[in-house]
This record gives sequence, C-alpha cells and structure tokens, in this order.
Amino acid sequence: MANQLRTFAQLQAAVTHVLAGTPNANNPAAAIVNMALNWAANQRPWLWRQRPLGLSVIEQSITAISRGSDGITVTVTSPGHNLIGGLQAQITGTNNSNPGGVPFNGSYIVVSVIDANNFTVSNAGTAGDYGLVTNTPATGNVGGFIGGQILLPTDFATMGVLKSAPNSFRDVTATSLDDLLTRRQFAYGSTYELYYAISYIPQSTTTSEPLPMIFMFPTPTLPTVNFLQGNYYRRIPMLVNGTDVPDVPSHFQDLVYFAARAFAKSTEEDQLGEDWRITNMLLAQFSEEDGMSQSWAGVMKSTLFPRTFPVSQFYPNGRITA
Repeated sequence: MANQLRTFAQLQAAVTHVLAGTPNANNPAAAIVNMALNWAANQRPWLWRQRPLGLSVIEQSITAISRGSDGITVTVTSPGHNLIGGLQAQITGTNNSNPGGVPFNGSYIVVSVIDANNFTVSNAGTAGDYGLVTNTPATGNVGGFIGGQILLPTDFATMGVLKSAPNSFRDVTATSLDDLLTRRQFAYGSTYELYYAISYIPQSTTTSEPLPMIFMFPTPTLPTVNFLQGNYYRRIPMLVNGTDVPDVPSHFQDLVYFAARAFAKSTEEDQLGEDWRITNMLLAQFSEEDGMSQSWAGVMKSTLFPRTFPVSQFYPNGRITA
C-alpha cells in the first residue's frame, strides 16, 4: 500500500464518500476525521510522539517586596510567576522600606495570587529549607525569586523519562500532588532527592486550554539550565484548515485514512465493515514495528548477552562500567 500525504480536505472527502455524500449535521466530516486522528495517535506511545525535554530553573528579579500583617507581597518582572496558592517560593531579598533592611531568605508558602506579576507569601519563612538563594541582588532589583514549578511544553501529553542533570546527582521520583504537599508540610526529603507531580493551571479564558506544569519538592535554590532532562510524549494537533496534513509519519497516513472511513460507519465499540478490518490490520502492523524499536528497559537484551543488572537512573543500560 503506497504511502500518501492526505490533506484535511481529502480526508473529509473520504468520510463524505463513505456516508454517500450526506454526513450528519450533528457529527460533521471534520469532527469524524479529527476523532479518528486522535484515536489512532493515542493507541500506544508511538516513538514518533516522543520529544526531548529540558526543563530549566529560572530566577526572576523581584522589583518590590513588602511585609504586612497578612503576609509578604512580592512583585516580579515579566514573565509572570505561574504560581498557585499552596506552593512554595524560594526568595532572597531585602525590604528597603525598613531602615535596617529586613532580609527575606528561604522558602515561603504562597498564600494568594494577586495577578500575573504579584503574589503574597506567608510571614513564616524557613531559612533552612535545603539551602538559600545566596546571590547578591543586582542594582535596581530588590532580590530574586525561584518557584517550585516549571511550565511544560504546550503539546505535552504524558511524561516518558525524567532525570536530573548529569552534574546534580539527584534521584528523581514521580509522585502525586497530595504526596508532594505532604512532603512540603513535613519537610520530607533531602538534597539528593527530587519529587515531582504533574498538573495543569486552569484555563485563563473560556477559549484557552489549561497549561501543563511540573511541581517539584524540594524547591530548587539556584537557577540551572536543563535542571531536569528526559523526554515526553506530545499531543497530535487537530486539523483545522483544508490544506492541513496530519502531523504523523508518512507511512502512518494510511492508518488515519482508513480509521476516518471506519469511524464514519461505526464507532470503535461497534466495528463494522472492511474499513475497520484494514484499520485493525494496519494498527497491529505498526504496533509490532514500533515495539521492536522501543527501549523502555535500557539496552535491548540478546540471547548471548542477557542483561543481569537492574536498570536505574545512574545505570540506564543495566550494567556497571569502569
């Protein structure tokens, strides 16, 4: 079967042809095509959905900081802080309105978010929370701020592998938000451990999507490029314009084509007709090919040299070398 790049308009035409030229107004051809594309792309963690991931810890400048009875109000420069209530912020700075200068060094719980550039933290800071941000504030700035969260790529679907930078030697462990908050509350952890959970910032408008974000504990204390490294599985964008082509490999286009025709006739739960037979045949074929090249467990095993060591972050190939 020849590989062919098919546009959104051509895929819609194929669906209309299956429906004898009269698609349902409540389920138009465009919706059927995108439904089939999404279904095919999410049948397994295809290799072509993987993307490398590098997450950097960025310190923002604090342009104003003041202490009041209801907490400490912090103003940061653009871009925004991307905080939500209950998180921790690593802050260093001085309240210049006080003649003696009141230091704000350590981790503080975020009490409320005022807007994209202003938030308040509790008065009770812990200066010994796994180190301090010790850099000297630059001229014109009051201090620096590091949050315990990093925005993920907007096409993020799910995490593949996440590890610490080669020079940080931290054991990185995925957990839940509930466990993460418990660890913050009771300060469970050490400088050799990093726990993370993935969640989403609620949509800013009714027409926008929630933004994926990774939350960390302990809060990083120093700005670091590529603090975390790994890979993730991306979402496949939906088709909008008639000239759009599905963002999948060329040999995968046939699966999308027959899946769209199949969905036009019946749902996944009630598979009927030749188009569903071909769709399932192609899906099995591509799954087998994709599985032969997957390496979730490190180096592929062979009958001559089977791997006997467990796989870990520091020995990803399952072997110890000098």
